[in-house]
Amino acid sequence: MIRIFILFSLSIVLISCVPMKMPSTPYAQGVVVDSDTSLPISSVTVVWEQYPETKTETNKDGHFTIGKSSWRMVPVVPIEYVPDIGKLTFSKPGYKSTVKENFEHWRQVDLVVQLTRIQ
Repeated sequence: MIRIFILFSLSIVLISCVPMKMPSTPYAQGVVVDSDTSLPISSVTVVWEQYPETKTETNKDGHFTIGKSSWRMVPVVPIEYVPDIGKLTFSKPGYKSTVKENFEHWRQVDLVVQLTRIQ
């Protein structure tokens, strides 16, 4: 009897879940530019403070994409998973580091971040 109950419970869980790629960290993309010249800055380190494993750098055009996703079994019932957003830090030698925070949503796109040269 217990075996039947366990099999029934397991089947309900498996039937009501589907594999889906879900965010495991916040996501952001955009470009980093010099505050004086508005030219893109390459090799800027970009990292979510709460998720140091997401560390990346801007490409030669100053563009960056940061965030991770992973496959999970997700209930069919609609839910929204929102990771803690936290702070996004931009740094490069010769420039003042910049921190972006107070994001309204876990997915940020088309960010334009200005870095100021250290005099």
